[in-house]
Amino acid sequence: MPSANAHKRDKAAATTSTVDDEEIAKFSRMADQWWDLKGKFAPLHALNPVRVQFIAKHLQTWSNRPSSATPLQGLSVLDIGCGGGILSESLYKLGGDVLGVDASAVNIAVANAHLEGQVQATQVDTPSPAGSLAYKHGTAESLAADGYVFDCVCALEVVEHVKDPAAFVQLVVSLVKPGGCVFLSTMSRSAQALLQTIVVAEYLLGWVPPGTHDFNKYLHPEELRDLVQHGNSARVVDVQGLTYHPLANFWTLDPADTNCNYIMVARRNLN
Repeated sequence: MPSANAHKRDKAAATTSTVDDEEIAKFSRMADQWWDLKGKFAPLHALNPVRVQFIAKHLQTWSNRPSSATPLQGLSVLDIGCGGGILSESLYKLGGDVLGVDASAVNIAVANAHLEGQVQATQVDTPSPAGSLAYKHGTAESLAADGYVFDCVCALEVVEHVKDPAAFVQLVVSLVKPGGCVFLSTMSRSAQALLQTIVVAEYLLGWVPPGTHDFNKYLHPEELRDLVQHGNSARVVDVQGLTYHPLANFWTLDPADTNCNYIMVARRNLN
């Protein structure tokens, strides 16, 4: 079920699916490791805090709110390709009304199970966050077809796994309310990204299975910017590199280095 503050518009025309079934099957096979901090998704757990920091900062500025422990309170947030819910849970804890959507039913089952475990573990001693969190097995296309729009849409580490990046990005933008925010992150098609995300991560260190990433699907920041701004539907307002420090196992934002991982925020135009 869409989040409480999601709005409906007129239903959109049906679109060709951008879902890559092979990619969905690939991540479904790893679903039992989503919340294993030492498993295949350990780098993603390490990356998550800096992603959340970037999102919270921009949404707080966008909504013109003072600093708060719940800067997303009252905002409807869609997390496309939510996987096991790593990002969704973090945005929920910041007060957002979050809907996590994934084309893998296995991933959604894992996300729901982890959320239920968190609720049971904290319901006695910790007050509930200001927001809400729900998961849905489905696609961005199905939400667009039903006419839903959100204050904020996130598609992090997703665009490199879809069949048609251009169509997918425009679909993501269409799910944002006029004036709302879009967050995208992916890898640049560079020698550095090839070395770090495929040669090292897949083959030398075995963090993820070989074949998890397709270098040909990586996008330079300029390419992703053009896809977002196509048709003057949105404008990019910030791009930051995501730099990994392997010895300390943490990530930092770096506007000067977008050669490997990077994150981008855009605002949908009002017209």
